[in-house]
Amino acid sequence: MKLQSLGQLAGGMAKSLGETARKEVKAGVKPAAPAAPFEGSLFEPLETLKKGLSASIAEAKKFPPNGVGANTYPGSKLTPVVVGDPSHPSKKNYEQVIGQFQVGKNPRYTPRDELNPKTGLTVHKTYCNVFTTDVLLAAGAKVPQPPYSVDANQFHQWLADPKKGGKAGWKEVSAADAQKMANDGKATVASYENTKGSGHIAPVKPGEADVDKGPAIANAGANNFDDGHVADGFKDVPKNEIKYYVYDP
Repeated sequence: MKLQSLGQLAGGMAKSLGETARKEVKAGVKPAAPAAPFEGSLFEPLETLKKGLSASIAEAKKFPPNGVGANTYPGSKLTPVVVGDPSHPSKKNYEQVIGQFQVGKNPRYTPRDELNPKTGLTVHKTYCNVFTTDVLLAAGAKVPQPPYSVDANQFHQWLADPKKGGKAGWKEVSAADAQKMANDGKATVASYENTKGSGHIAPVKPGEADVDKGPAIANAGANNFDDGHVADGFKDVPKNEIKYYVYDP
């Protein structure tokens, strides 16, 4: 039996179809319209596939390799790549707002020792307040003014004050509601005021809350990470002392 190449088979099929069409026209039968190409399959034109690939590559190139603000000093103003609109919250958008900063590896949030010019003493600094401010500003939420001017404890006090954070659109919610709100795309934070030392604050991110560890967060502090839970960032802090706030003006 003689084997035919794909080209020969295709040519034969085309010839056969052509002859059938000519016979139908001669007999007064209107030939059927050609079938539409299979959308989203290997039968798509090569140029269409190339355009889709180019768009995916362009999307991936939007974010700097080490995150937005990687070459900036903590607390300096930066321009986010992705911004949110509180009047039209979106889970996907909020995920991108947080993800663009790549807090787990971004040098902007790396803990460091800095000299206090007023005291002449070296202080070990972490940047939960800076990261949270970056996320909230990009999300379109209100923050203490001027931005980056408060530490975690002061940030907490501002959020809890009805005349400040409350007036700006922030509302206290439960841990469960905090996760739900974040999943709805609303800017949400976990916050702890430490009356005997440094407090902590972190954005609650879309995800699943853990029964023991609490809502999902991205975290800057002594331990920087993109994906974790409240207990991972608020180590040794009693659950009842961690408060949750959502921006819902």
